Amino acid sequence: MNAGSTWTAYNRITDRGIAWYELGGNQWVQAKGGALLDPTRRNQVVHQNAIVKILHGAATIFNTPSAGRTSLDRRLAKDSRWRTFGYLYDGKDVWYQVGTGQWISQH
Repeated sequence: MNAGSTWTAYNRITDRGIAWYELGGNQWVQAKGGALLDPTRRNQVVHQNAIVKILHGAATIFNTPSAGRTSLDRRLAKDSRWRTFGYLYDGKDVWYQVGTGQWISQH
């Protein structure tokens, strides 16, 4: 699985304290990192503390993940790591909250 890719999990099991997710066709991945997106909460902020790493160039910071967003004219450097306080999945992209009124896109 590529970093930053999005997958649907169809099943979850725990074996000896380790969580595994089925991605389909009896293909399983260990739950080590990333955000588990709940499709029933689309366009809702999910409060979840995590650390994200900026992988593909600098990440532009926006004032909101919603339509009508504007850039705050600041960027997070490639390969830097940032604490997030929540995420929003809009059905196409994942947005991470890196501060009050500060959001970056997964892409």
